[in-house]
Amino acid sequence: MTQYPTLKRALDDVNLSVRAKSPNTRITYAMGLRRFGAFLEDSSIDPSDVTTDRLPSDCLEQFYLWLADRHGRDRTSTINTYMSAARSVLRYLARHDLAPQISLEKSSEQVRAVASKSIYKAPR
Repeated sequence: MTQYPTLKRALDDVNLSVRAKSPNTRITYAMGLRRFGAFLEDSSIDPSDVTTDRLPSDCLEQFYLWLADRHGRDRTSTINTYMSAARSVLRYLARHDLAPQISLEKSSEQVRAVASKSIYKAPR
């Protein structure tokens, strides 16, 4: 039987995994991981208690919607920055077989389905 770590431990491990990146990237990812942790807590998921195998399969989609509610649909750069950190969590979990209930491909498709589309500009 596989022993799954808590979500807090996984978030900490992801944060450590970007230590070879530039200082600005490390700061940005740390901020995004904190936002993802805040989302989990707002969703009644205690990162210190819940293990990675209990992370909801639609967490990326729900995180996107949570960010859109807080930052507005026009703040796509901010949302994309935080989403990048959340995707890194899912990639880490997949790489280490720590979240069998989550498919990266399905998670990305769920986000694309709810993400705001850029405004179509008609040709002149």
